[in-house]
Amino acid sequence: MPARPERDYFSGVLANRAGRIEESIRLLESVLPEMRKTNPARAAVALEALANDYLKTFRYADAAQAYDDLLANFSGQLGKAKLQETQDDAGVAHVLSGAPVEMIRIHGQTRLKTERNPIGSLVTELEVNGVKERWLLDTGANSSVVSKSFAEKLGLKPLPGTAQTMSGLTGIENQMKIAILQELRMGGATIQNVVLLIIDDANLKIDLGKEAYQINGIVGYPALIAHALVALGSIQ
Repeated sequence: MPARPERDYFSGVLANRAGRIEESIRLLESVLPEMRKTNPARAAVALEALANDYLKTFRYADAAQAYDDLLANFSGQLGKAKLQETQDDAGVAHVLSGAPVEMIRIHGQTRLKTERNPIGSLVTELEVNGVKERWLLDTGANSSVVSKSFAEKLGLKPLPGTAQTMSGLTGIENQMKIAILQELRMGGATIQNVVLLIIDDANLKIDLGKEAYQINGIVGYPALIAHALVALGSIQ
C-alpha cells in the first residue's frame, strides 16, 4: 500500500479512538476503496470504525449501511465475539435508521448533585417526563439505558423493530427495544432526541449478596456531549 493511504488509515483509526470523529470519517472514507482491494483486514477495521463514527454523529442510516457492508464482505476478518458484537450493533443502527438527530442546548451552568450508589457508581437524581429517579452516570457508554419497567413508567413508545445485546451480567444475548426520549435535562444542558436502549429489569439488577440493587436508568454520553457538560462544570 502506498505510504499516504497507509498513514491516513492509521491516523483515521486513531482519530476514532481519540474522539476526533469528523477527522476519522474524512480519513477513513478516503482510504477505504483502496483497502477493499489490497487489505481486507484493514478494510474491516476501517468499516467498523466508520460505523462507530456514524453512530456518534447520529448518522444512523450510514452506520447501518457500514455495518451491513462489513458483515456482507468482511465477516471472515472478524472473530466469533467480534462478529456477534457487530451483528448486535448493526441491529441497533437499523432500528435507529429513521430516528431524529440527537442535539444539545446549553442554557446555564447549574451543577448536578451527585452521590455514589451501593455499587460505587456515580448517580444523580433527574426528573424525566415528570418522574424522579436516580440515574447512573456512565461517560464510557455510547448509549443511555433504561429498564423495561422504568420505560413503561416514563411512557416511552419503542421504535419499530427489535435489536439484541449481550448482558454484561449474564453474558447471554438478550432482545431489547429502543426508544427516543424527546428531552433530557441535566443541569445547564438539555439533550433532545436521546436514544434509550430498553433492557429487561433482571439484566440491570446487581446481586449484592443479601440484597439486590436495581438500576433503572443509565445516562451514556457521546463524546461531544460529555465534553460540553464537563466544560460547563455540570458534573462534580
